[in-house]
Amino acid sequence: MTEPVVRNCRKLLLLAAGWMAVTVPSAFGQGNATQSGAAPQTANAAAQAFEVATIKPNKSGTMSLLGMGPTEYRAIYWPLGVTIGIAYVPEELSSGKLLGLPDWAKNDKYDIVGKLDEPIAEAWKNLTPRQWREKVRPMLQALLVERCKIVVHTVPTEVPGYELVLGKHGSKLKDADPNAIFPSPIVSIPEGGKILPNRGGMDHKVRYFGVSMGTFARRLSGMTGVIVQDGTGLTGTYDFDVPLRDTEHREASEPRPTLPELLELDELGLELKRVKVPAEDLVIDHIERPSEN
Repeated sequence: MTEPVVRNCRKLLLLAAGWMAVTVPSAFGQGNATQSGAAPQTANAAAQAFEVATIKPNKSGTMSLLGMGPTEYRAIYWPLGVTIGIAYVPEELSSGKLLGLPDWAKNDKYDIVGKLDEPIAEAWKNLTPRQWREKVRPMLQALLVERCKIVVHTVPTEVPGYELVLGKHGSKLKDADPNAIFPSPIVSIPEGGKILPNRGGMDHKVRYFGVSMGTFARRLSGMTGVIVQDGTGLTGTYDFDVPLRDTEHREASEPRPTLPELLELDELGLELKRVKVPAEDLVIDHIERPSEN
């Protein structure tokens, strides 16, 4: 069983930083984004609810923690906007903007904890982190409606991203070896396959075992917070190494490398192509400070 736990998940923290950095013109999202005609959303009344949920202000200055699964959602010392983004924007569309968020929801820190009841926790225990997040989103929406009287709507948009495609001469990937002996310290990927992370030193590469191109694309998204779509058309699973270009010795004045500049994909017969990818801007139509628990 894979325990669906996210502790200080890099992608979620990158997305949270992006949401919090958005300049919002007013507290209720006036402007072009609200002219889409999309109907405001509230939580589905029939959605499952947390057995116990609390939203408490936190002025302690403690370390931030963002965790999902296996039995609870936990956002400690984070602005409310982080949980709003997780609740209302599907992960595959999560590079859009969060508009109309008042300053207090961007800056004031809260502890938000939602605990599942036993039957739901048991039913969800074998979910991947991605599946667990999608399941918990309606619960978070219901909590935000109850405690913050939130009303939102979404606006379709496009953002810069990448598409993982085959190179000029086609794939050079090797099919996964079912009898492979894995090096240590190997890490299981919840969606399937295993990964040996870059260990530094002279070994500038990441090794993948039994990984599909869809999973690989999502891993690349997780490295940067930039959406990467799989456009290879490959349906198998593969063993492969991804060499990393040395960026440790670049000058401080040099711009940070882009994802294609960081990865050497040529020898795998792959490349990253810049594209516009679908996303959603989330517009806050109304929100109040959380009511007492």
